[in-house]
Amino acid sequence: MSDHHLGQVVVRPWGQYQVIDQGFGFYAASSHMYKIKTITIEPGKSISLQYHLHRKEIWTVLHGAGKAKIGGEKRIILEGDTVTVPVGVVHKLSNPGKTKLIILESQIGSYCEEDDIVRLNKPTEVVTPDQLPEEKK
Repeated sequence: MSDHHLGQVVVRPWGQYQVIDQGFGFYAASSHMYKIKTITIEPGKSISLQYHLHRKEIWTVLHGAGKAKIGGEKRIILEGDTVTVPVGVVHKLSNPGKTKLIILESQIGSYCEEDDIVRLNKPTEVVTPDQLPEEKK
């Protein structure tokens, strides 16, 4: 597991994130990893439409309000709300507000690195049905 970004602020076009902890499950036989991040999404910005093959994510809103798209469900999330994104489910998080949206993200799964992101809305990318997770076809 890479700790290259542990504690470092990583700037993205939509805002920034910081990995604040990571490791393996608490039981000796556990093969699951975890990673905990703070994610800040600037007003009017959003993360890409995406899914993960090896991890689920749990988002807790620390500040602001956002729009979450998880599978076919869209909802407004407010301070104190917690949402779970299961493995393989297409999702997106947006900040339609005028203040920063700050999320505490917990990742849990067999692999929790940045290359476990399948982005579906890159401008030059065409997504075909065979690229979607089995339950989304």
